[in-house]
Amino acid sequence: MYKKQNLFFEDFEKTFSNIVIEGLKNIEPKKLRKNFDEILSFSEEVFSKYEDTISTAYIDNHKFKIAEFMNVSHRSQVKIITENKESFTSFLLYINTCVSIYEKITDDLDKLDDELNNTLKLAISLYGLCVRRGQQITELLMSGFADAAMIMWRSLYENVITLLTIVINDSDELSKRYIDHSYRNSNRKVSSYQNNHFELRFPQLPEETIINLKKEKERLIQKYGKEFVRNDFGWADILFEKGRANLRLLEENIELNKYRTYYTLCSEQIHSSINSFDRFTVNGEIILPGLMKQDEDLDDLIDPMQFTVAVLDEINDYIIWEFSVETERNANMIFIRKLFEKLISSFKKDAEANSG
Repeated sequence: MYKKQNLFFEDFEKTFSNIVIEGLKNIEPKKLRKNFDEILSFSEEVFSKYEDTISTAYIDNHKFKIAEFMNVSHRSQVKIITENKESFTSFLLYINTCVSIYEKITDDLDKLDDELNNTLKLAISLYGLCVRRGQQITELLMSGFADAAMIMWRSLYENVITLLTIVINDSDELSKRYIDHSYRNSNRKVSSYQNNHFELRFPQLPEETIINLKKEKERLIQKYGKEFVRNDFGWADILFEKGRANLRLLEENIELNKYRTYYTLCSEQIHSSINSFDRFTVNGEIILPGLMKQDEDLDDLIDPMQFTVAVLDEINDYIIWEFSVETERNANMIFIRKLFEKLISSFKKDAEANSG
């Protein structure tokens, strides 16, 4: 069997001996001469001392330096961004423009709360969540974690589909169903907690919480039917005459199914299958050191960048049209489209620069 010594400690035997010696200092020699029970008690005391101090010994003598880690991380980010400067400049410009749009929309929103219907409130909230995902993808790409960015992109994409489904259908009933459907996730969390709290050594939830959830379930079934609480997308069932709503049907309904290929590709980074190693495989063999290596080449970063901006561009069409004053609407639409085109052209510039 393949075994490795000193996974945590440079010299485990020496470390163990030192801890035993330290434990002996607190033991009276007379205890060793009395009887067998005392010897057992002594052993337990020594090993108790060992258990108490072994982790402390590792923590106190570790070689990890947070300042050095931060410096290495910063140097890595600088290198990744510098070598793909045109692409990152355009990408960051687009993401930060989305942040600016969101901040301006929400700047004095509290004064207009009563004038906004449920659909607009959800649109603004979901837009903020999508922009946040865009920021998170940015940070991951700057650090060279393209696979993690792909995982985050799936979350972004699902939120984009939800936002567009709600605003395109522009139905207060649909918006209310989406809000009410939060029960499903609440119930799932509570059920999971209740089933595992003992093993996790967590306190049991108050009985009132369980009772209130049951009442809410009965209310929703009476209002919408059983499928509403059974289906992950039960809130959107009313959009389809046959069959239950699902993500594929929703993306087809709003004509975003062109991104299905990339959505499927991103699945490889989420699910535990052998395909998870495709990015780290050469000639059929997994290159193990590559699992810890950060992505630096534009070839690895281009898809997460391109598809992040592409789906944000889908919702920006709506956001800009909805929240721009009429005299600025066309100019704003042209501006955001030009930013998108600038990003696409920047890939070619960086590719040419790196190949040269």
